[in-house]
Parts: sequence; structure tokens; C-alpha cells
Amino acid sequence: MSVAPNPDPALAAPETITVFCGCDENYAQHLGVMLFSAIKNASQSLDIYVLNTGLRKSSISKLTMLARTNGASITFLNFGPDNLSRFH
Repeated sequence: MSVAPNPDPALAAPETITVFCGCDENYAQHLGVMLFSAIKNASQSLDIYVLNTGLRKSSISKLTMLARTNGASITFLNFGPDNLSRFH
């Protein structure tokens, strides 16, 4: 028995996979490993968003180079204690 492909384009696999994660400096190395694995094993290109809660500039540079040299885009969204002040 064969299965016919789904003709509905809305149900087709996306051309790009969006990845969102949060990270501070304590998890930077692990984030790099996770991103490398995701990039290498994804069948589509990746758009990566990182909620930056305390990464060093050197870690941001390394993660950016990792993503871009492997064909992924990466965006860092800075988030710190000042962002929480409006919730008090």
C-alpha cells in the first residue's frame, strides 16, 4: 500500500525551521553544541533566535560564526533585569 503525497501546500514541510532558545554565559558551550547538531541534522535551513541573558561578546561572536559558516541565520535578543522592571 502506498501513501499519496498531501497536495495541500499548507501542510508541506517549511523551507526554514525557526529555533528559539535562551542562554547566559553558563550555558554558552552547550548552546553551541545544540546548535551545531541542529544545523547539521536539519533538512531545511535554520533561523535561530537566542534570548541573550548574559552572554559575553566573545561567545556571541563564536555562536554567530558557527551559525553563519554552516548556512544558518542567528539573531540575539538582549534581555536583562531592566526588562523585568515593568512587571513590578
